Amino acid sequence: MTGGGTVRRRTVIGFATALLAAPGGLLAQPSQRIYRVGAFTFGANPVLRDHMRVFRERLQQLGFAEGRSLQIVEEYSSSDPVVRTQSADKLIRAKPDVILSFGSTNTRSIQAASANKLPVVFTMVGDPVAYGIVKELARPGGNTTGVGFLQREMTVKRLELLREVLPKVRRVIVAAYQQDITYVASEPLFRQIAARLGFELVMAELFGPTPDAAVGKAMEGGADAVFVYQPMSFVVGLEAPEKIVHLAMGRRIPVFFAEPDLVARGGLLSYGPDFLDETRRAADLVAKVLRGANAGTLPVEQSTRFELVVNLKTARALGIEIPATVRPRIDRLIQ
Repeated sequence: MTGGGTVRRRTVIGFATALLAAPGGLLAQPSQRIYRVGAFTFGANPVLRDHMRVFRERLQQLGFAEGRSLQIVEEYSSSDPVVRTQSADKLIRAKPDVILSFGSTNTRSIQAASANKLPVVFTMVGDPVAYGIVKELARPGGNTTGVGFLQREMTVKRLELLREVLPKVRRVIVAAYQQDITYVASEPLFRQIAARLGFELVMAELFGPTPDAAVGKAMEGGADAVFVYQPMSFVVGLEAPEKIVHLAMGRRIPVFFAEPDLVARGGLLSYGPDFLDETRRAADLVAKVLRGANAGTLPVEQSTRFELVVNLKTARALGIEIPATVRPRIDRLIQ
């Protein structure tokens, strides 16, 4: 009786040990080593804080908990190319196992700094093939993969939506970081579509510590709407997008944002990818790289969730009636 019990006990212990040790087993865990993940972000922007929170939460769900098996080294980028390059070099010197990079310009900088020797996973990147970040979506190569969206097609849809919601609008302030590679590459198409829709464009540069001042100056010549080209997460030095909204609302000018989350802060509407979902999916790719996958062989994923968000309170304050053709397409209505 005693001997049989001992055999059963040893069998259970041996089976449990095998489960823990076996690669891919039911109880398999990431190695006890501390993995180091670099994050190339845009500074202490409140929107980016949400992205880093989602990134950390998802990695923890996948078995990589900060403080136990994970260390995240965050380095802030800059609109200044020299400072951005210095920040990229500093992050490389931290010797991360993989780098999460936000935006096209950041990703190009980190690729150059690492000479493609370190795995890079990007998020919030428009048209990664067109802008030379990867060779192709199915097999990106270059030790880089990530989650992207079709920037040019999305911009066209946003301009068309602006015309549909505001049929009488003529003069539009385009607030953009004009040195961003996605803007440089898509500007000719952007202007072509704007001309077809009857818009007169007034540019406001978001480069620098006070982009809201640039938008305010552009408003002095008169405007019917403000169209924010990039996600505000890309803008260094702007802690509160409310500054642009405050300036615009004071002149009864609606603001179209690229990010759904910013509509709640007073913008009229936004249409585009769910960027938080992109970052969550980027965390999945980072986890695969940490477990041994080659980033360059992981297919680039495309955004699958798009949101049309409308702030009804702002619409009422500005006396704007959302057209009946637009209402059925609204995903989220902020009262």
